[in-house]
Amino acid sequence: MSTRDEVLGAHSRDIIVNSDYLLTFEDAQGKPQPYLPVRPFREADEGPRAYELRQSALPKRASNLSYLQLMPELRRLLLRPLHLHLFHETWADRTDQPGQLEEGELFGAYLSGLAAQNAGASFGWTGWRIRCSRRIGLFCR
Repeated sequence: MSTRDEVLGAHSRDIIVNSDYLLTFEDAQGKPQPYLPVRPFREADEGPRAYELRQSALPKRASNLSYLQLMPELRRLLLRPLHLHLFHETWADRTDQPGQLEEGELFGAYLSGLAAQNAGASFGWTGWRIRCSRRIGLFCR
């Protein structure tokens, strides 16, 4: 069975030469998957605790804003570990309130911050678009 890729062309399933060395994790049905599913934090207790742990563990790479200062919609967004990480990386040493930030805007702000820190660097292959959010269809270059 082969798949089609716009740039790379047709390839077999063995595109990664040493795929036997990749880790797999069992999903809820016990099937091996090439990714580790990570559930969101619980809103009542784990969300605020994870936010504060990030601030205390990596103070130079964490937002100075307290969890209670954030809008409720943003707090719900930050229940996903990746979103929490990106938020702290992006809002470290910033005092501006992000307001009502959606997933695509969070990814965009993170990528903009990376571009500003690494002037002249490009992310991804030239001419490709990275889909940042399926929900709102935001594309980044």
